[in-house]
Amino acid sequence: MYLSRLVLNLRHRWARRDVANPHEMHSTLLRLFDDPKAARPLWRLESMNPPTVLLQSTQPPDFGRLLTTNGYEGYFACPPQSKPYHLPDGLVEGQVLRFRLEANPTVTRRGKRHGLRRVDEQLAWLHRQAQRHGFDVLAATVSRIERRSFRKRSGGAPIVLVAVRFDGYLQVREPYLLKRAIAQGIGHGKALGCGLLSIAPAR
Repeated sequence: MYLSRLVLNLRHRWARRDVANPHEMHSTLLRLFDDPKAARPLWRLESMNPPTVLLQSTQPPDFGRLLTTNGYEGYFACPPQSKPYHLPDGLVEGQVLRFRLEANPTVTRRGKRHGLRRVDEQLAWLHRQAQRHGFDVLAATVSRIERRSFRKRSGGAPIVLVAVRFDGYLQVREPYLLKRAIAQGIGHGKALGCGLLSIAPAR
């Protein structure tokens, strides 16, 4: 896999559009790959000052594909950085890691999906996901809750998404399941900046 860090230039009108609309951001990021389906991009708007996107993919992004597309000149504030991401390949049972996950915690009631609004519900959702995906949550905090409302380019009713950022420590229980969760993402809204589970060595 590959991890890339993209710093956007807010003087560029399409960068401003993408920061405000996750559907548009996803469309822009797909342009970085010859075969987006095989590349399986997951992304997260990591910060706003400056606007920085963390992008994970199974194939290396080709930034030239985007910058040579008419209208995207000057989209990045500085050259994007990309590197191979080997940490998930070396996971072992019992390993303790730091993690960050921005997700869309939901529950299905009577066939309809509902966003979870309370912090205790969101943390309970995280623990359920951990059990499914081969790890245990040792400690976690909700560091950000953001309600996003936007429309697709084709119009229609607004899409409302609650994005919750979890930061904490996890312990690997089943390395294969956790590696798969990192590659595929967790929860709903993966095309909209949710689902990316980032791990790092515990300090």
